[in-house]
Amino acid sequence: MPLLVFCELFHFLLRRHESDHPDVVIAVLVVQFVEGSCKSFCFDTSCAANPKDVPTVKSNVVCRFVLLVIIAVSGCSKHVTSIPSPPEPATRGSNKDMGGLHFEFYKWKEGLAIMFVDRINGSVVGKGSSDDTTVTDRVSVRRADGVGYEWRLKTKDGRSADLTINDVSYDLTKGTLFAIQLDGENVIVHQVDRDLSKLDIDLRTLTAFVNNSPEIIQLVTGEGNKE
Repeated sequence: MPLLVFCELFHFLLRRHESDHPDVVIAVLVVQFVEGSCKSFCFDTSCAANPKDVPTVKSNVVCRFVLLVIIAVSGCSKHVTSIPSPPEPATRGSNKDMGGLHFEFYKWKEGLAIMFVDRINGSVVGKGSSDDTTVTDRVSVRRADGVGYEWRLKTKDGRSADLTINDVSYDLTKGTLFAIQLDGENVIVHQVDRDLSKLDIDLRTLTAFVNNSPEIIQLVTGEGNKE
């Protein structure tokens, strides 16, 4: 009997804090099970005309317990296996016929935007992939003699990312625009802090942005390094 009183009290407290959280729902089911089983067992065993009927009561309790376990496991599995899906692939804008300048611009709808500008007259090879949690983009830009650079970017949310250029990691909080300069066979990477969030995937808009950024052009051509 004290157990039954405890169940009634605990059930009342849970109802005062109603919630759709799986843990609360399962707690309510457990209390309802114990409470119902206690009432059923006390009522049926006290009123049973034949003591042989008591096993039937115990069987009912076992059935209730099995049903409760099924419901609880179902609720827990939905709660535990809820894994965020990776962002959609970025939209891309690029141009190679701009006075020898080439740019690649990637933008995710979640907010991340990144641009690479160079003056490499050669090949551009890109590849994208995704799995259950991560979107990966990889682009290789090379001259005919093989000199150039390759960048790899991985993002799980479309807002932040891990970036490497020629296997060197870069912190995107310090800038998402990269001006790539080739000095002979040396590749020099200039990281620039510019707001790219308002740029659209439109060739004219992107071309105008680069044309109106003389400091970027100077870094790519090497003019910005001259005193």
